[in-house]
Amino acid sequence: MKKILDKHVPPQIFWPAFLLLIFCGLAGAILSIMVVGSNPFQVTNLGTVNVAGQVQTHFHPGDVVVVRRQVCTDKGVTLTFYPGMRSAQGVLFALPVGASRFAKGCRETLYGFTLPPQILPGTYTYQNLVQYQTNWIGRDEANVYPPLTFEVVSNDP
Repeated sequence: MKKILDKHVPPQIFWPAFLLLIFCGLAGAILSIMVVGSNPFQVTNLGTVNVAGQVQTHFHPGDVVVVRRQVCTDKGVTLTFYPGMRSAQGVLFALPVGASRFAKGCRETLYGFTLPPQILPGTYTYQNLVQYQTNWIGRDEANVYPPLTFEVVSNDP
């Protein structure tokens, strides 16, 4: 093997090139670890409840809908969340943005919002995009929690 290398690639070129290749490989691995974060969340929908805490899936215009979820994290993380509800026709109703700090472990979360008084009856999907940082360079990452559906029914008797 040594004769083949000496014959085709002079040692003064081979060894610096070989060391440079190893250095670049290690630098690339370290950079990818720094840049690529992870999804620290496991989210389970527990359903919707009313303000009294009773399970409810059908709401009237003006009612408060409370979304219950179990959120587990494998590390402490601060997030900003961007919730919304989407009608069956695809209309997005933006809901108030918020921020929360999660310690490692599992907890139940509750997010309440008031349905607009003029909202039309139908099926709506609650959606929640969360933005967080889990990488070493502070690059934002985002994830979408599982959607949850509920019904809005008419106030008419």
